[in-house]
Amino acid sequence: MKNTKNSPLKRQGIIAQSLGFNNLAPSQPFDYSAVADDIDESIKVGRERRRQNELDKRRRASFGFMQAEYSKGLMIPSDSGFSAIDDYAATVSRGLADRGSQLVTDLENNKISSAEFGRLYGTLQNQVGQIKPMLEALQTNFTTYATDNAQGVLSGANDQENEDFFQAGIEGRGKLEVDENGIVVFTGTTKNNKPFSIPANQLSKMPRPIKKVDSFESLTKPIADALGTPTEQEIVDPVTGQPTGQFNMSSIPADLNNTEFSKTVRSSFDNFVNENKMDGLKSLAVDYGGFTYDEMEEMANSGQFIPGEEDFTAAEIENIPGILEEMNGENFANKLEFEMEKLWIARTMDQTVDKQIAHWKQKEYNLQIAKIAAADRANVARMNQAKSLTERDRNVNLQFINQLPAPTKTNLSSWNLNAPTGNSIMEVEGKFYLVNKSGEELALIPESVMNNPNQLANVMAVRMYGVPAGMTSFNYAPIKKAGPIKKVREFFNI
Repeated sequence: MKNTKNSPLKRQGIIAQSLGFNNLAPSQPFDYSAVADDIDESIKVGRERRRQNELDKRRRASFGFMQAEYSKGLMIPSDSGFSAIDDYAATVSRGLADRGSQLVTDLENNKISSAEFGRLYGTLQNQVGQIKPMLEALQTNFTTYATDNAQGVLSGANDQENEDFFQAGIEGRGKLEVDENGIVVFTGTTKNNKPFSIPANQLSKMPRPIKKVDSFESLTKPIADALGTPTEQEIVDPVTGQPTGQFNMSSIPADLNNTEFSKTVRSSFDNFVNENKMDGLKSLAVDYGGFTYDEMEEMANSGQFIPGEEDFTAAEIENIPGILEEMNGENFANKLEFEMEKLWIARTMDQTVDKQIAHWKQKEYNLQIAKIAAADRANVARMNQAKSLTERDRNVNLQFINQLPAPTKTNLSSWNLNAPTGNSIMEVEGKFYLVNKSGEELALIPESVMNNPNQLANVMAVRMYGVPAGMTSFNYAPIKKAGPIKKVREFFNI
């Protein structure tokens, strides 16, 4: 007979006895198979429960992460440094974050669908989109005003009411509220008890602090330097108006009739306006142009302006060549733009002329120094070739001039008297020239040389006493100007 191994629960034995199954009446046989099936089912249920618990745990963790992330998206910065802004931002952030967290909880508990969650959360985000720009605009304007005011760079073109508004925000006399239409509004009163109200949907109407721009001189100097510096220019025939093919070094004429000057100056003004807008023009007028605030406001609000000949002063027509022909009848956005461009052109023209004069004076000075140096070299060469002076004569002359006083404008006669070459230095109409025996002017002595006894002695030693430049070395003390008391004493010989 074949032995079949059965489950302990399917045969009577110790386990069955311990469970009390032997107490059953013999007439009622026990179904061990049913018991085994129940136990197997219980194991399955336990495993499924543990799996569901693990899924629920992960699900809760996911919703917790959602709550944190979605709440973060609803937070509004509250570190501007202004109490009215920061208090409101903190309160609103807490409220929006709580509502966002509740939406995630409702989604987790199946109280709302994912579509409803997206719609409701989008509503909260729209509120953040309305509030953030409002707070950022307030913070930017208050910070700019406070900083510029402290640094002294706030323009005089700022309206007093606007300044009172900024001051109220800085000092915490304003607050943020939501009106009956759900619009965030910054409201409050100034120190003069004047109310103000700025809705979030009208930020463009919020006052802006006007910063002082650079002066006309600073703004136009780079243009004037470029126009006033000589460059290689092609010579144009004055009769035909055609290029001659020849070139010279010259700068651009400071004249609006000159196309290059006009285009350069006026385009630079256009660039300023494009960058600084009306605030820049207002600052130029009040801070540098000599206009009062009321005059500036009247010009700024004039509307489209077309100037006539009566809008140019006689001084402007006389001192700004070509201005009438250039700007008369032109279309301007307002009178303020017209007046500021006239000043811009005038200041640029003045600085261009100054630059041209500075270059001309430097060129003239360099030319005179070069002439003296060339004459010195020629004189030395003539002396060397003619051998008119022996080495002994040079030494005698050098010893003689070393005994003379330091040369000045007032004691030239002591140096002129015994000059062996016959040359001397004479004053003609306030200027000093090196002249020969016949009185012919050989060279103009620069004022800087006349005021420097060491340089003047070198020139006189070489040109008047025939001493080679390499043999001279003077080290006189600087000339001290006599004070009024000393002059009186010298006059009365006391």
